[in-house]
Amino acid sequence: YTNGNVYDGNWVNDKREGYGRMSCEGELYEGNFVSNKRSGNGKLTLFNVFVYEGNFVNDLKSGTGKCTYCNGDAYEGEYHDDKRNGKGIMSYANGDVYDGEWLNDKYNGKGLFKSNEKDLYEGDFANGKREGYGVCRYSNGDEYSGQWNDNILHGEGCYTSLNGKTYKGSYVKGKREGKGIMTFSDGEIYEGNWYNSKYNGDGKFTNSDKEIYEGGFVDGKKQGYGIYYLKNGDKYEGQWLKGKYHGQGRYLYANKDIYEGNYVNGLYNGYGVYI
Repeated sequence: YTNGNVYDGNWVNDKREGYGRMSCEGELYEGNFVSNKRSGNGKLTLFNVFVYEGNFVNDLKSGTGKCTYCNGDAYEGEYHDDKRNGKGIMSYANGDVYDGEWLNDKYNGKGLFKSNEKDLYEGDFANGKREGYGVCRYSNGDEYSGQWNDNILHGEGCYTSLNGKTYKGSYVKGKREGKGIMTFSDGEIYEGNWYNSKYNGDGKFTNSDKEIYEGGFVDGKKQGYGIYYLKNGDKYEGQWLKGKYHGQGRYLYANKDIYEGNYVNGLYNGYGVYI
C-alpha cells in the first residue's frame, strides 16, 4: 500500500479474506480476515505495547484470548469490543493476581484478588474497586468479612485479629464508627458507640476481672457521666474525665458506707460527705 502497509495472504473479490499477514506502522497481525477486517483467530503485535493471541470480530478483540504486555503483565480470558469483558485472569509483573469478572477493562462483579504481599480478597468489585460484600484474609493472619466501598472497609463487618481481638459492627471509611462490639482475648468486652476507631459516646466496658463500666466515653476513655461496678462490690456513679473520677460523684462501698462529693483525678477533693 502507498501508506507503507504490507499485506501477504488470501484475497476474495478484491478483499482480504481468510488467512493473511498484515504489517502496519508499529503493529503486525497474523491471522484470519473477513471482508478486510480481522475476524476469527489471530495474533496481533503492537510493538513495545503488547502481544494478543485470540479471537477477533470486526477488527476488535472479542471472544477469548491472551494478551501479554511488555511490562510483564498478562491477561487471559474474555473480551468484547476490544475490552476485557466477562471472566478473566490478570497476572501482574509485581506478583498481584486478579481472577474474576470484568466490565470495560475493570474488575466488576465477583472476583478474587491476591496481592504480592499474600493478602487475599474474595468478593464483590465495581468499577475496578472492592465494592459490596467481601472477605479479606491478610498476610499477618487477620481477617475481615463485611461491606466495602471504594476499596475501604465501609458498612457492617467483622474484623478478627490474629491476637484474638474481634470487632463486629459499623465502619465508616476504614474506621470503626457507629455501633460495635469489641471482644479481647483476655475476656474484656466493649459494646457501644465508636468514632475514629475509638470508644466514643455511650458504651459498656467489662474488664477481665468482670468489673463493669456503663456511661460516656471520649477518645477511648471514660468521660462524662458513668457508673462503675467493682469486683469487690463497691460502686461509683458520677462524673469522669480521661478515665478517672472527676467532678461530682457518689461512691457506695460494699460495707454500705457512702461518700458523696467532689473528685479530682480520681481522688476526693473539695467538699464531700462521708456517711
